[in-house]
Amino acid sequence: MRVPEVTDSTLGRYHELLQRLPALHDNLRGVGDVGELLTRGAALACEECGFARGLVVGVRDDRLSADATDVLRDPESDLLRRRLTSDPPLLRPGSVEAELVRLPDGPTRPTAQHPSVLAEALELEEPAFGVLAPEGATVGLLVLDRPRHEVTEGDRLVVNLLGRMLAVVLEHVVMRARIAELSRELRFMTVSAQALATEAFDGSITLPVHGRHLPSFRGMDRTARPAAQRARALLSEREADIASLLAQGRSNREIAEQLFLSPETVKDNVARIVRKLGASNRVEAAVRFLGLD
Repeated sequence: MRVPEVTDSTLGRYHELLQRLPALHDNLRGVGDVGELLTRGAALACEECGFARGLVVGVRDDRLSADATDVLRDPESDLLRRRLTSDPPLLRPGSVEAELVRLPDGPTRPTAQHPSVLAEALELEEPAFGVLAPEGATVGLLVLDRPRHEVTEGDRLVVNLLGRMLAVVLEHVVMRARIAELSRELRFMTVSAQALATEAFDGSITLPVHGRHLPSFRGMDRTARPAAQRARALLSEREADIASLLAQGRSNREIAEQLFLSPETVKDNVARIVRKLGASNRVEAAVRFLGLD
């Protein structure tokens, strides 16, 4: 990162924040999910840097949005979130935001051909930005504003530093969620394996339907529970979430973005849902899932 020329007082603020960074990091890393992290991170940045309002803006394809952020406690900041959610602006090529996305390790105030898209859309006077770029790819921008007060180069430096810290915490939160999901999947894989074994040994012999054998779980539940309950019991919590989105017509990519999973994980889950519900494809699986309620 190229550090601009700053005064001794600015460097003092910067080093002071560096010393507090571990405590701030520990304060945030225990959050439950990404939405809570972005909400608390923006509030903490405003407090630490002396800004009146701020939020974390997501960067997705060519749009800037606040969909991933929970409701902000500060009314002025939440007004920015609601305005951005209702009308997400395009990431204009050559704008300040586009340059920050293109060069996450570049200057805190990049030279741009066009003015700030967010300043125009949200009526910000002189925003300061921090880049959230885990693994080198920009996924969000920390945007802080201080109406009627000057924003110095030192302010931009500390905001940028906090943005980088949020990127590190974001990686921790996402990885923790994925590990928890993997643990749940392993538990349900055991149940699924037992169900398949029961099907193999206890399932009744039938003629194939449309040239193929459908799974038969008649021997699995001897208490005569309704078929819908038996089928729903085979789906893990995550599989049920994915099946619900599948029934809404969402693509694997859309499901991955909403649940913060990798596309490969969603693809594997969809394959298991299709198999567990005895469907021949994802459309039939969605129909069968809707019939479970």
